[in-house]
Amino acid sequence: MFRVLTIGLVLIFTACSDDDSTDPVSSGDTLIDTPATYTFESRYVAGESSVSYSGQVVRNMLISSIKSHITDETVTAAKLTSLYNNDDATALYTDGTTLFHDISTSRLENKISTETVLGYNVTPAALMSTWFDAAESLAGANVTGGVFVNPMVGKGLLGTVSYYQGTSVYLGDSKLDNDTNTQDCEDDGTCENYSDMEHHWDESFGYFGAARTYSTMTDAERQGSGSGDFTTDVNFDWAKYASKRSGVAGDYDDLIMNAYLEGRTLITNQASLSEIKAQRDVIVMNWEKVVAANVVHYANDVVALIEAGGSDFDCSADSNCGKYWSEMAAFVLSLQYNSHSDMTDAELTTLHGLVGQAPPVAGEGTDYVTSLNTVNSTIGSKLGWTADQLAAF
Repeated sequence: MFRVLTIGLVLIFTACSDDDSTDPVSSGDTLIDTPATYTFESRYVAGESSVSYSGQVVRNMLISSIKSHITDETVTAAKLTSLYNNDDATALYTDGTTLFHDISTSRLENKISTETVLGYNVTPAALMSTWFDAAESLAGANVTGGVFVNPMVGKGLLGTVSYYQGTSVYLGDSKLDNDTNTQDCEDDGTCENYSDMEHHWDESFGYFGAARTYSTMTDAERQGSGSGDFTTDVNFDWAKYASKRSGVAGDYDDLIMNAYLEGRTLITNQASLSEIKAQRDVIVMNWEKVVAANVVHYANDVVALIEAGGSDFDCSADSNCGKYWSEMAAFVLSLQYNSHSDMTDAELTTLHGLVGQAPPVAGEGTDYVTSLNTVNSTIGSKLGWTADQLAAF
């Protein structure tokens, strides 16, 4: 939900007893206040930005483009794979004018998680390959057995690439505990405008997909893509969903964005690792709530259609029900890919079993509603949501 960001001085403790400092601030360094937008000047090159995450931007663009192409009558698995690999220098984004390679040559295929997908027992890459083949065989029809392929692929990639990289990798302890917070320089003397820690934080922010002015936007603006420079001005899916699911049980959009701003300021001011990780925790916990809220939201939609349709209602044959089911199933899949989550593999496997791998057919509705109510109550118990909040998503 839209809220004015409170700007305050960041307090940095530089006493010699602070043994987890990320390279202590020297007497000549100038501390900065938390900015209202994601804008940070380099500590090393005067007048230059230290923010860089074009690779993450292009990956979010590739995911969006793959999802869009699945509904084309002429779609081929080869085309989808080419986008996944970002190996065509002439390939255009869905706006029809922007070359992916003009932004970055970064790929999806080398950033997708290798962790076996619970409930499917294959790797995310293998699952995507299967769905790419299905998309080709459907020739734009997009639906097989009631399952809509484009949300399964689109949200599946958002989970196994963007969510995974943004939480488990770039905000993981293996990064933060080992990152240096001095200028990133190569052996040949070539240096960047940022430190490793600054850059990795920025890359996580890039996967979240918010415009740099997100904190000053209205709800409607946050929930739209916007326009302008794709690397600075556009909102991608996770940032949009964070706003859409805010206001029921928490203002996830504000919490996440403010933590990105506060954390990046702490890094620039070379604060202690414990202070930085506190902001990391706010991000990963609330990002998980965004994913889970989407599961609940679409489960509610499926339940409403089944209950309205009666005992003979066939969700698998209803376009709205099949679409909502597919959105829900893909977000359940995504829940797995945040290593900071308290949800266990056993709990996630149970959720997959309750949701299944296809929408219910006629005669299965009553039992399926019970299953989805269990999905929602399980998530609610884990994340501290009340029955009224679950119903309101």
